[in-house]
This record gives sequence, C-alpha cells and structure tokens, in this order.
Amino acid sequence: MTRDMAPLERVYVLAIAQENAGKRPLESFCKCNRVLQRVTQLLQIHEPLLDAWLLDETLQVTEAQWPLVDALYAPFVAAVHSGVVCEGQGNFGGRDEYGDWAPAHPKFLEVRLTAEGLRLAQSLQA
Repeated sequence: MTRDMAPLERVYVLAIAQENAGKRPLESFCKCNRVLQRVTQLLQIHEPLLDAWLLDETLQVTEAQWPLVDALYAPFVAAVHSGVVCEGQGNFGGRDEYGDWAPAHPKFLEVRLTAEGLRLAQSLQA
C-alpha cells in the first residue's frame, strides 16, 4: 500500500528523476542543489536569491530572507529524513543528545530515489 504523498514530495521525485535522466541510472545519487534548481523550474519559482543560494554556499542569507530558502529546503530535508521516496548521502542535519544541528548546504549533499520513489517517478513520467 502506498501512503498519501505530499504534492511537494511528488515534485522532488520528478526532479530527481529528471536530473538523472539520460545521464545515469535513475537510482543513482545526484547533487541536491541541482535537484532543488530543477524543483524551482518545475514550480516556476523565479527568485534570484534562491537561485544564487543554490549555486553559492558562501552567500550570506539574512534572517529576514531565510524563510524563502527554508520553504523549499526544509520539506526536502524532511523527505530525505523520512526515507520513503528518496534517501540522502551527507549531513542532512538531525538531533542527538547535544541538540539539533542544521543540514549542510545542498551543494555538498546527494540524494537518490528509493524503490518507492522509482515507482512513483515512472508513474509520473508515464
């Protein structure tokens, strides 16, 4: 039985599949910043700050600007943490006995589709 999927998770799956299409097997790891760039294209988000941040890990984002970045990045990290449609490689943040820690910049992280993510990608592309 497949659980109900949030619409944004479907976009993440489609973006991962499109990032790998024609380059490598669909189940291969790919860079998270490229996947998120593809997500902004699929959702038709035209935000220069977000585009710049995805390319440049040294770009300083102010506290006032962070909600824009977080609106795209936090659900993506949550999808990776759930491990249902995709799985990650790298520091996706988390919690331990010392507290919470933030995920690394997406330029340094990789993601790939799980078996369920592959099935969903194939159904979305059909």
